[in-house]
Amino acid sequence: MQDAIMQMVASAIIGAPVVTGIVQVIKQHTKLAGIGVVLCAVLVGVALFGAVAYVFDYPMAESLLFGILTGFASIGAFEGIKKTKGG
Repeated sequence: MQDAIMQMVASAIIGAPVVTGIVQVIKQHTKLAGIGVVLCAVLVGVALFGAVAYVFDYPMAESLLFGILTGFASIGAFEGIKKTKGG
């Protein structure tokens, strides 16, 4: 069980930049702004981790929770970088 949790944590660390990149592409091609960006990031995280759970036979509930957390983490990381660069 701990091995599965460690694999999911490692996946979440890798997943946050992936979710950020996907959301940025979506933002460039749509007029998504505000709370829609947060919702999009969470949905992308859930979809990404749902797919990981399905393909690698991980527990679905934990994977979806990690997807939600990764979506929120990607928004936080992006906002931190944006504020550091002054934009």
